[in-house]
Amino acid sequence: MNKKDSSKGSERRRAIDRAKTVRITTVEQPAMRICMDDCGVEQGSVYWGLTKKTVGVDKVTALWRLHDGSTVFQVREPGAERLGWSMHHLREDGLYTLGGDLQMEKDGQRALVTDNEGWMGKPMRVYPLPLEPGRKWTDECRSLQTSTNPAVTGWESIEGTSTYTGEVVGQYTVAIDSIDFNCLLVREVVVGKGAIRREGGELKVQDPSVRVLMDRYLNSQARLRLEYLWYTKEGGNRSMTRGEAERKAGPNFEEMDYAGRTWYRVNRVPLDEPRPPEARKWIKPKAVHRSPAHRRIG
Repeated sequence: MNKKDSSKGSERRRAIDRAKTVRITTVEQPAMRICMDDCGVEQGSVYWGLTKKTVGVDKVTALWRLHDGSTVFQVREPGAERLGWSMHHLREDGLYTLGGDLQMEKDGQRALVTDNEGWMGKPMRVYPLPLEPGRKWTDECRSLQTSTNPAVTGWESIEGTSTYTGEVVGQYTVAIDSIDFNCLLVREVVVGKGAIRREGGELKVQDPSVRVLMDRYLNSQARLRLEYLWYTKEGGNRSMTRGEAERKAGPNFEEMDYAGRTWYRVNRVPLDEPRPPEARKWIKPKAVHRSPAHRRIG
């Protein structure tokens, strides 16, 4: 996927963002709990934010239900299925990313990037289960990316280590335009570092950096309804000053102190259903149209 396509996707998401009104209200007596059985995954279905750390459209292209009740499934981006895939494992204790492949092209040359999130036998946990108010966790993950053509990617391999520190802050009612959703706020800080091996054996070791603070509002089906991305000036090579954040965020800018750092809200992506407009053409019509009685969903 080239930079031009990525830029178009980002602008499309920003346009969606500006077009919607979002209101968030605290639920004073939280009772919501998300378990494995709530995270229904169906082959052929298209979801937004079900399987990824940040917002993306996923189409379930293969699925295997295992004897222990867990599910392994493959997802691809609708309309770009041939460019790559990723594999996930939904277990009783959480949703995990195992790895995947991605085809890239630059100046007429192609490369295949393989991402092994389960390297060294410890796959990346997207989020733990069950999720309920007060739940806290810390996960560490080692990943290995390899490239078949450094002329396209600029590197032969990237060995990365990431730490995810998260908590369920509370339960909220999220109103997007005229539709209400009952959600848990999952907040997570991601710290990463890595070593990049370039063509010819040159090795560049990256210092640890705070990648992002994510606020993810998940509904009772563990689907993303709203996501905020925050950045900090103390983030290492991913730092963002207050002025840079204000310019990038526009009307979505906000400032917050959390976990000993000052954070700037840059991205806000409100979603009013598990299947966004970009994905609707990949879904059977009967799965899209709803009667007024079904517009208010939990």
